[in-house]
This record gives sequence, structure tokens and C-alpha cells, in this order.
Amino acid sequence: MKTRAFLAGAALVCASPALPADVPTTAEDVRPLLVGSAVPEVELPAADGGIVDLAAAARAQPTILIFYRGGW
Repeated sequence: MKTRAFLAGAALVCASPALPADVPTTAEDVRPLLVGSAVPEVELPAADGGIVDLAAAARAQPTILIFYRGGW
């Protein structure tokens, strides 16, 4: 019983990062990056399975960054 409770708790802890973030519901709640703003220091998954350092990629060349908010 203790093992089952531990595994259930561990599964909840591991799944918590997958919870949806606070998504703005109105245009007034959106805080976009403005022209000339620094790119956030984040690492993102690449299509080939690797990792892309977003800030390093943006420093390498002039960059247009688009955040697409899917609603599906």
C-alpha cells in the first residue's frame, strides 16, 4: 500500500509541470516582447529531438520571434 501511494505521489509530482500555464483570455492581458527586447533565456525542444538555446540562436543573426497561441 505504501509503495502504491508513493508511486501515485511521484506521478503527480512528475506530471505537475505539464499543467497548463495561465493563458491570457483577453488581448489586454497579453504582454508581448517589444521590438528591441531581449530574447528570454530558455531552451526549447527542436524538431530533430535536440535542444535549442533560444537566446543564442537569436544572437547569431537578426531574428523575428513569433509566439503562436494555438487554441486547439
